[in-house]
This record gives sequence, structure tokens and C-alpha cells, in this order.
Amino acid sequence: MKATPMSNLFLAMYSPPGCGKTLANVRAFPEALFVAPTGALNCASYLGYNPPRVMNANGIRNIPDIIAKAGSKVNTIVFSDLSIEADNEAKKLRTEYSGWTVWDKYGDFWLEARDAAREAQCNVIWEFHESPPREIERGGRKVFIPGTFSLSGFKATEKIPGMMDTILRVVSDASNPIWPYVFSTEPSPDYVTKDRTNTFPARFPMNLREPLLLAGYDLPRPKELAWMESAVEELAVRIAKEESKEDFDLNALLKGSVPSLKKRAKDPRHIRWVMSDAIDRVAIRKSHAQMLDSFIDDLTTIDDDSWE
Repeated sequence: MKATPMSNLFLAMYSPPGCGKTLANVRAFPEALFVAPTGALNCASYLGYNPPRVMNANGIRNIPDIIAKAGSKVNTIVFSDLSIEADNEAKKLRTEYSGWTVWDKYGDFWLEARDAAREAQCNVIWEFHESPPREIERGGRKVFIPGTFSLSGFKATEKIPGMMDTILRVVSDASNPIWPYVFSTEPSPDYVTKDRTNTFPARFPMNLREPLLLAGYDLPRPKELAWMESAVEELAVRIAKEESKEDFDLNALLKGSVPSLKKRAKDPRHIRWVMSDAIDRVAIRKSHAQMLDSFIDDLTTIDDDSWE
């Protein structure tokens, strides 16, 4: 049965290739429909899991039709490698039209995709590669363009991010114990990020599921992996309880949990999945609590005179 979230997500993420965007989406939405180029889902082998709903991408113009047909049947649709699909769409349009008509049509396709995503009955996730900050010449003067999605088309990198509610940028972070990259919504003069929904921390592990659970979203695991939820919670509680101790050893704690997890997991990679989610759960809950404490502190330190 399709889960009903609090409100449907319309979210984009971007990074250089190979930073873990698609794997993050598989972890969060394992039963989503993944619209992706051939090979894009190979990363799921890390989890010992094959997403059951995968279809080949075919440019930008087909996004509304895909959403219309699948939006009422799945919880989430993930469009992977849209930077590549934008290039493919532009190439196809150049065989069909000429001059500025190519880019007029290209822009229309993106607007139609945006409207379809906003009207969708499910979450819609768009993945892009990263375009670094740059200066361009416009009207005889230099204009700074922040880093954002990598896209074909004049002004596309400026216009398309404005369509989104949430934009997560992947940034490097060697302090993260699981993976040396994290998601960021931190405001930056050099890169585009935002979170109109106020769902995600400023910087957090590449685990979408945990902040969405805290926000009240229903994200059930596949039936055959339902056991993982209690296992993640049990391990997260242990980590949170022990990590404040001076002699805390995360690796030792994880190794100690292996025997009990082996009794439940059919694939050793599922144990790794449980451990990753548990570590991320502790970090994201802590971040969420700190955000709440900071908000309360700000409220309680307001000068009464400022309301007069």
C-alpha cells in the first residue's frame, strides 16, 4: 500500500559525479520508481538490494507523462542524472528544430516537468551534477553565477533551481564516520541551497530517511527488510547511550552487535545498512535537538521591550 506523507516533497540534490546521491535515495526510498540511465543503480549493490522499480530515462519531455502514470502508484519517483538527460534532450531538440526554437522548447519541457512535479501525488526527487561558480559577460559587464545544477541551455542553471522547494548540495566532510560527504542546506554566497520546508539540518549525513522520519513522513522499509527498523533503533539507542563515555569505541560497539544482527540478516551487506542508518540516526537526532534548543534559547532571550 502506498504511504501518505505529510506533504509531498519536491526536492533536488546536486554534486560532482560519484558522491553518493543515488545511493542516498535508494536508502531512503528503496521502493521508489527510479528513472535512470543504464548503470546508474549499480550503486545499490553496496546495500545488497535491487530496487524493484526501475525504468530507463529518456530526456526531459517525458517527465510529466511518467509522473502522471506512476504518481498514484508509488511513494516516490527519483529522476537520476538529470544533467545527462538535459544534454540528451538538447541534442534531440537540435535534430527537430533550429535556432532559438530549440531552447524555447527546452525551456517549455522544464516548465512542464516542474508543474507535473508540483501536482504529483508522490514525492519527486531530481538529481543533478554540479556546475561550479563562474563569471559570465552579460550586457557589457561581468555577472557572478553561483555554483548549482549542471545543465545545458542559456540561463538554465539560473532558472531551474528557482523551481524547487528544497535543494541539497553534497559537500566533502572527512569527519563523517560512514562516508566522506554530507548534505548541506547552509546558505552560501557561492552555491545555491535552500529548504523552504525547514525539514533538513544545515549539514547532515547523506541519509534522507532520518530527517524525514523526524518531520513525520511515513517511509516504510520493504517487507523483507522490515526487521531492520527495530534493529536500527536498538543500535542507535546503544550508541547514543555510550558515546558520551570517555572510553567510547564505536568500532568495538559495532563489532559487538554483529552476532545478533547475523541472526536476522540474510545478506551481510544488510548489517552494514543497519549500522549506517543507526550511526546517522544518532547524528541527525542530535542535530535536530540542537536546532530545537537553539530556537528555544533565541525565544527566551528576546528583550520584552522589542515587542513594544
